Amino acid sequence: MNLDNIKSLNLLNLKKVKDEDFEVPKFIFFTKKNFFLDPNSVISKINSNFNNSIIIRSSTYDEDGTRVNAGKYLSLIIKNITNENLMIGIKKVISHFKKDKDIFIIQKLITNVQQSGVIFSKELKLNREYYVINYDKSHHTDLVTSGKYNPTVKALYVARNSSKIPREFNKIIKVTKNLETKFKCKHLDIEYCIKKNKLYLLQIRRLPKMKKEVGYPKKSTIVNIQKKIKAILNSNYSNIGKKTFLSNMADWNPVEILGERPSKLAITMYKELITNEIWAKQRKNYGYKDVRPNSLLFDVYGIPYIDIRTDLNSFLPKKLNSKISQKLINYNLDKLYKNPDKHDKIEFDLLPSFIADYDGDLKKILTKKEFLQYKINTNSIFENLILKEICNLEINKIKILIKKIDYVKNSNYKPITKIFYLNYYIKQFGTLPFAGLARCAFVAKYVCDLLVDKNIISQKSIKSFYSSFKNITTNIHNDYVYYKLGKITKEKFIAEYGHLRPSTYDISFLSYEEGFKNYFKSNKISLIKKKKYKFTNLQIKKINKFFKNYDLKIKSEDFINFCIKSTEMREKAKFEFTKGINLIFIELKKLFKEMKMNKKDIQHIDYNTVLLAYSSLETTRLRETFKNEINKHISENTEAKKIILPDFIKNEKEINFFYRSSRDGEFFGNRNIIGTLMLYDSSKKQNFTNKIILIENADPGYDFIFTSNILGLVTKNGGPNSHMAIRCSELNITSIIGIGEEAFNNIAGQNKLMINPNDNLYRFL
Repeated sequence: MNLDNIKSLNLLNLKKVKDEDFEVPKFIFFTKKNFFLDPNSVISKINSNFNNSIIIRSSTYDEDGTRVNAGKYLSLIIKNITNENLMIGIKKVISHFKKDKDIFIIQKLITNVQQSGVIFSKELKLNREYYVINYDKSHHTDLVTSGKYNPTVKALYVARNSSKIPREFNKIIKVTKNLETKFKCKHLDIEYCIKKNKLYLLQIRRLPKMKKEVGYPKKSTIVNIQKKIKAILNSNYSNIGKKTFLSNMADWNPVEILGERPSKLAITMYKELITNEIWAKQRKNYGYKDVRPNSLLFDVYGIPYIDIRTDLNSFLPKKLNSKISQKLINYNLDKLYKNPDKHDKIEFDLLPSFIADYDGDLKKILTKKEFLQYKINTNSIFENLILKEICNLEINKIKILIKKIDYVKNSNYKPITKIFYLNYYIKQFGTLPFAGLARCAFVAKYVCDLLVDKNIISQKSIKSFYSSFKNITTNIHNDYVYYKLGKITKEKFIAEYGHLRPSTYDISFLSYEEGFKNYFKSNKISLIKKKKYKFTNLQIKKINKFFKNYDLKIKSEDFINFCIKSTEMREKAKFEFTKGINLIFIELKKLFKEMKMNKKDIQHIDYNTVLLAYSSLETTRLRETFKNEINKHISENTEAKKIILPDFIKNEKEINFFYRSSRDGEFFGNRNIIGTLMLYDSSKKQNFTNKIILIENADPGYDFIFTSNILGLVTKNGGPNSHMAIRCSELNITSIIGIGEEAFNNIAGQNKLMINPNDNLYRFL
């Protein structure tokens, strides 16, 4: 028995399968041509077959015959079956059908269901060996596939060869395995619902155009990953907290900056330049707890994860006593265990950068006396950041970095020597002050949001204030306009911005200098003009009163300047230290050329091996070391791609199965938009003008897209303080930042999207 490309015909085949574990609700179907030739006959047949609620579903050739395209066509529920309702409903459903032979299905509606969903017998992105179940429990049967935003939808990933399956999904997976055998197909898409513990199958089809089989991971791979995760989660070191978790989106958000599976060079360089020690040194310098030598970032078989306990500890004021610290950390670890969706909003929802009132979680955790101590310690850090003019101190370090980079660039040192010195200077005068300015900018934004929450300043005023800031994106945009107008040369533009690249730590991406024609194509752009925002006298008075009420010596003028300086200089610092990273890449390419090795393989080396070579290895031996590393890491990467791990790991057992919840994403901009979607593909030449761009993760190197008059932006990863969130806020671009894996993949299969940022809504068209 084979599956057809059209689900109406597949339902007939499914009906023939003898299996007591499921039932196919009664259905009939017609072509568009059938209906228009004799609508009354169609209506009559429907009336004779159904007397209760029905659902009208599409079954078109462009929907089912080419790719999974859930939500492209309307499904319509009719509870009151009358001739008029049927006529109106059918016309609505088939109104966008392209062919006369396209089919619509009339099916009995199963109401008040316990659960509804879709099960895929293979993971869709890379065709990996997982059952993926998108489901919800909202008592409807069409929400998962409707294409509407639905925060109740969850996803379950189950390794196909796992014997451990959540009990409530045992039956649907058992039935799916049986159908795989019956239809001789391991690439199924089945829509189902459950009512009174009875399983109903509503649709079935073959997943189209599947990629090459990646196969199952080795048993030893699974065992090693489980051991690695268990070792990390059970390690205590010197941190406070009875347990820990792993997150790929917490502090220093690795999945946004590096991607889900970065190269060996990218992840080891990121650790060396930031997450090994620099980030912790910066926090300690500002008055937070010194969490060294604990690691912040762990490499779990090629996937970067943040240690949540270490991260939480780093936000504790260093003078805070142990008892209060333990209460705060353990409460928030428990909160994350129950609400893992908050793992990308730790600084917003768990450990605040400014303590206001004795309410909410703090009232549950601390006594009034403990609260006052926590408040004094936390707010004094904020006060010192402004009164001690920390931003100016960090800016001075960036000025030193510029000189150091220029010196190394123009020196006659060998590639290994240049890399060694650049690495040191980037850390001391680049990523360290950048981490400080980023912390200042975050604290500033947190307090601004607090001013909004307390109705001291309006959200509109804060948006206008932040959009007035000068930023690198605006500079790139305007200088590109000047270049197109002939006011500056291409050479000058490249000299200023040529070091940038999409994905800063990924050498496989071309820099702006190397790929200028790929990145800059738009002709129809105009200058961005910034207006300086001025707070009213009343707003100034309210801000002064706010700080006075919390016994702080901060004046509104100082705070406003702090917001501007920290935000603008954070972007400047990032811009400057990435020049050093680009120079390291240039020297690595020179080194590989000297050794007559393929530069495409650089991404597979460990950055630490390069640094060690400065003092310990000869060039000939280094070549062999690199070759061995490259072969090893390519092999590991091939094996690692077979594994899917959750964004948030609670225990080592989640390698067998895990859940993902829908994420709302952060909405920016104030203009409703409707536009054509375009998935960013670095391997293609694309015209972004007037399109809604989809990007999985984006760092400063993606700023080139803003020179193309994009209509909107949607990213899979990122949070409210991420790079793209800042850019879209400053440029007032309608966007959804950090929408999550499931929603992003769903959107990527669509053609048009409507985004209403004011009401936090999106819809497929």
